[in-house]
Amino acid sequence: MLKTIKRISIFTLLSLGLLIVAPKGALAASASLSYSGETTIIQGRQYTYNIRLNADSLSKGYQFDISFDGSYLQFMGFSNKSSLTCTATTRVVCYSMSGPIQGSGTIGTVTFKALRTGSTTISFTGAKGETQTGQCNFGANGLAIRINEPPSENANLSSLSVSGCNIGFNGGTSYSCSVDANVGSVSVSASAQDGGARVSGTGNKSLSYGVNKINVTVTAPAGNTKTYSINVTRKDDRSSNNNLESLSVSDGSLSPGFSSNTTEYSISVPFSVTSLNLKYKASDGKSKVSVHNNNLEAETTTNVTITVTAENGSTKTYTIKASRGKDPNKVLNTDNYLNSLTIDTGLLSPAFDKETTNYVVYLPYEVQKINFNYEVSDTKYGVVNFNGPESLGVGNNVYTISVKAENESERVYTITVVRAKILNGESSTNALLASLTMHNGEMTQKFDSGVHLYYYNKNAKKDITLEGVAQDPESIVTYLSAGAGVYAVLVTAPSGNMSIYIAIPKELGSWVWIIIALISIVLIGVIILIIKKIKDKKDSSKSSKKDKKNKEKSKNDIEEE
Repeated sequence: MLKTIKRISIFTLLSLGLLIVAPKGALAASASLSYSGETTIIQGRQYTYNIRLNADSLSKGYQFDISFDGSYLQFMGFSNKSSLTCTATTRVVCYSMSGPIQGSGTIGTVTFKALRTGSTTISFTGAKGETQTGQCNFGANGLAIRINEPPSENANLSSLSVSGCNIGFNGGTSYSCSVDANVGSVSVSASAQDGGARVSGTGNKSLSYGVNKINVTVTAPAGNTKTYSINVTRKDDRSSNNNLESLSVSDGSLSPGFSSNTTEYSISVPFSVTSLNLKYKASDGKSKVSVHNNNLEAETTTNVTITVTAENGSTKTYTIKASRGKDPNKVLNTDNYLNSLTIDTGLLSPAFDKETTNYVVYLPYEVQKINFNYEVSDTKYGVVNFNGPESLGVGNNVYTISVKAENESERVYTITVVRAKILNGESSTNALLASLTMHNGEMTQKFDSGVHLYYYNKNAKKDITLEGVAQDPESIVTYLSAGAGVYAVLVTAPSGNMSIYIAIPKELGSWVWIIIALISIVLIGVIILIIKKIKDKKDSSKSSKKDKKNKEKSKNDIEEE
């Protein structure tokens, strides 16, 4: 075969005029060019080679041609790695404008693509440099290259089998099979279609009960891989019984009584018992039973657990909430103080001090609610009880916070919240309740001054009674009954505004609106009478004041005579 040597040049010494005009100086004692890189390469791939210049010293420039056989290699380009200015295709011309350069190193890289298999060489021709006195030729070392065919990418198996487990290999990548419970291991065998491929994942494999996933991987000579997956199911004939047959405590009785299907119990033991003396038996002799957290702390409820692990590993946990009593010789705590007390509006007077138990808060008429935040000093034994109206009425509203210590001693903090009257002299329009209490019955929801309809459950055969406290102490509260267990509270403000709160038996259900209609009819007459009563009261008050004024005037007239 005829080999063609390519020497392609874009820039020549003639086009430059001259390569370099070198100043006077010494010629480099020696210089040479060489390639470095892979010598065994693969057809169709690209490879890059370093070009190194070895020299004692250099003057201002050099040039060389990159020589190769174009039937084997395709030139992809040159990349300058030196500090010089270079122009290049397959002819490289480099020069410096600043002065001599010295030393050795990589001056650039050249990239080729391998076109066909066989042996070839890359080399240099016309390698020379410019010196003060003229040009000198460089030594040049070529590089012999062997181009091989691309490696096989065949990552297929020709066979795959599992001992004692028929997978029916058909060239696919996913298989499954089953073995008996007594089979603890299997042997996996496989062979690749390509003799140069590597197979991993074969050999003897231990089996757990249930599904065991085994992967066999084939790596082709080219490096690509394919994975074959086998799910081997080992049958599980082990018992799943994780029940207790019996459970008892010698220090007391469990509540409720033991049942294998009940997993939560409670028990109270005296202070002398520091851990439960448990007696238990598993339903299955192959199960394992373990007890945890069996050390009891005085005056504390401890969750003691009994875990049953079946032969197949499934578990069930029984829990005993064990409450240990107080130390009879313990000196009880007397701390019945609050650590802090704050309000969300207004100013507490005096400032909080745990020794001070009486406080007052002054609020304007516009404030209808107040919230308290407090913290007990003894967070373990201290018991707090808070009492007071949901909404503020005009005038005094009393709130109490009682703190009971471990020794049952009690301290009561009293906060009187004074809500001012309306300032503009007009009659109050507030016709809302501050609280609503039911006797001989229980309302199904918490009282809210903005909610006017309530359901209740009757506790006894006695009649239900309601007790309402108006937010404005000058409002009139009237109690009404419409029969069938329906009760109403009418609140009339000083201005004449009214609101109605209704309590209905829960069992009336969907009849509630019919009942409300009946109540409304009954209340029309009542409301008219109340309005008339209020008007008569005002007229009487005005008349009384007028009579009093006239009497005082008559008395003054007599004294003057």
